[in-house]
Amino acid sequence: MTITWSQDTGPATGHRPEIELSWHRCRLAGVDPATAPQRLTAQEVDDGSAFLAAAAPVLDRLHEDLTDTGHVVMLTDRSCAIVHRWTDSRGAESALDLLGAVPGAVLAEDVLGTNAPGTATETGRAIVVHGREHFAEDLKRFSCYGLPVRHPLTRRIEGVLDVTSVAERADPLLAPLLRRAVSDIEERLLDAGRASERNLLHAYQTATARRGAAVVALDDEVVVASRAALDLLSPEDYAALRVVVRDLVSAPGARDAVAHLPLTSGREVSVHAQRVAGTDHGAVVLLRPSADRVGGGPPGTAPADRRRTHDGTAPVLVAGPTGSGRTTTARAAAGPAAPALDAVRALVLGPVRRAQALRDLLATTEPVVVVENVDVLPADLLRLLVEHASSGARPRLVLTSGPIDALPAAARPLAALCLDRHELRPLADRGTEMAEIAARALQDVAPGSTARLTPSVIEALAGQPWPGGLHELQAVMRHVGRHRTVGDVVVADLPSSHRSATSGRSLSALERAERDAIVRTLQAHGGNKVRAAAELGVSRTTLYARMRSLRISEV
Repeated sequence: MTITWSQDTGPATGHRPEIELSWHRCRLAGVDPATAPQRLTAQEVDDGSAFLAAAAPVLDRLHEDLTDTGHVVMLTDRSCAIVHRWTDSRGAESALDLLGAVPGAVLAEDVLGTNAPGTATETGRAIVVHGREHFAEDLKRFSCYGLPVRHPLTRRIEGVLDVTSVAERADPLLAPLLRRAVSDIEERLLDAGRASERNLLHAYQTATARRGAAVVALDDEVVVASRAALDLLSPEDYAALRVVVRDLVSAPGARDAVAHLPLTSGREVSVHAQRVAGTDHGAVVLLRPSADRVGGGPPGTAPADRRRTHDGTAPVLVAGPTGSGRTTTARAAAGPAAPALDAVRALVLGPVRRAQALRDLLATTEPVVVVENVDVLPADLLRLLVEHASSGARPRLVLTSGPIDALPAAARPLAALCLDRHELRPLADRGTEMAEIAARALQDVAPGSTARLTPSVIEALAGQPWPGGLHELQAVMRHVGRHRTVGDVVVADLPSSHRSATSGRSLSALERAERDAIVRTLQAHGGNKVRAAAELGVSRTTLYARMRSLRISEV
C-alpha cells in the first residue's frame, strides 16, 4: 500500500493543491466557514457492525500507543459518520463535544468543510489537514490525518481512520502509525468476511435441502438465490426484499419472522426470514407464493386498495400525511384530465369566491372531479360535498385529506360516505414500494431520463426517514436526473445526505411523535442544536443521542 502525504503548497493561495480543490468543493456546496459545525447531523450508530468489530482490537492498540499524548482517535463509516471516538484529554473531548463531533455525527466535506475524515471519504485518498487548512473557522485549531479503510476484496471504502490533535500542524510521526493500523483493520476485515460468507453459505445449503424451494441468503455484501427464487424475483425485488428482511430480523427477540412482499410481477410472496449467526446482518429467507394475494392497480396504494375497482358514482377518499403521494394517487384514480380544486390554494380566493369555485366544479359535465385537502374546508362547503355525494349525481368525487383518524369532526360525515378509500402510509413506511415510487418520481422530474435505479440505490432510499415525504424524494430524484440521464444510477449519484440507509427498525407511534417534535424545533431554530436543546429542555449530548436513535439525519 503506497500512500503519499503531500506537504507542497500551491502558488496562488499558499494551500496545497488537494486542499485548494477541497475548498473549491466546499464553496460549491454552500458551506459557510463561520457556521459549518452547526450543520452537523447525527445518525444511529450500529455498534455490532462487522467493520467496527474488525477495527476494535486495532483501535485498542492505537489507544495504548497514544495514551498521554492529547490525541483523538476517530473512526468513521462509509457515510462519514463517527462510529468510534477516543481521547484521554478532557480538553480535546470538550472541544469536540462543543463542535458536535460526537458519535453518530456525519463529518461529510459538503457539511463540515475540509476535514480529514470528510475529505478522505470524498477523494478516496489519504489526507493530512493542518490547522489553517480547515475550511471552517472553528476547526482551524485542530490538525488531523485521515486514511481510508478499504475492504481487501471489494476495494470499497468502509470508512476512514483519523488521528486529530489540537495543534497548528499534524505530527508527521503519526503517518506510519496510521498506516499500520489501517493495514491491520483491512486484514481483519478479510478474515471476518471469509468466516461470515462460510456461515451464510452453510445456512443456505441447509435451507435448500428440499428441492424446488425458493431460498435467498443475503447479507450486506452477498446474495445467493436458488433457481426457484430467481424465477420469482426481478432485480428490483431484491432491494424490497432486503428492506423486509432487515425489518424482520432487527425486531427485538426476532428469530423466525414472517411478512408479505408484493413483487413487481404483480404476485405476492410470504417472506420467512431467519437471522444467520456469525454474519453481518445475514439472513436466510424462504419465499412462498401467496395464491390469494395479487398486486396491480394504481402505484402506491395498499394491497387491500389495489383489489378494489372504481365504478359507479360513490366518492373516493385518498387520505394520508403530507408527502405520502395523495395527489398522485388521486390523479391516478380520477384520470389526468379531471378538473380539480385544491382547498388550501383556494383559501386566497376568500369565502364567497371559494364557495362559487366549488359549486362551479360540481356543475361541470366532466364525469369525475378532484377536491384536494377537504379537511380544511369550512362546515358549509363540507355539507355541500356531502349532499352531492349522497345524491349519486355526476360528477363523481375523488377527495384527498390528511389521515382519517385525525380528521376534524365536520369532515367525518363526508369521509364516512367514501366506502372506497386509499389510506396511504408515510413514505418512510413504504420501503417495499420504493422501487416503483422512486422510478415514477424520477420520470416526473426528469421525463427524458432512461436511467435505471439499481437495487443498492433503492435499498438506500428505502432506509431513509423521509421527513419531507414525496416532495423530498422528488428533490433527490431531481439531483439524480441532473447527474445521470442514462445507464445505471448508483449510490454515488445520490446526494450525500441520502447515500446510507438508516437502521431498519420501525419507529413506534410515540417515537414518531418525539421525532416530529425534535425536527420541528430544529427547523424553528435553523438547525441550531444548542438552541433546540435548550427549548426541548435537554442537554446537547442527549439531543444528539435522541437524533441518532430516531434517525434524524438532516434538518
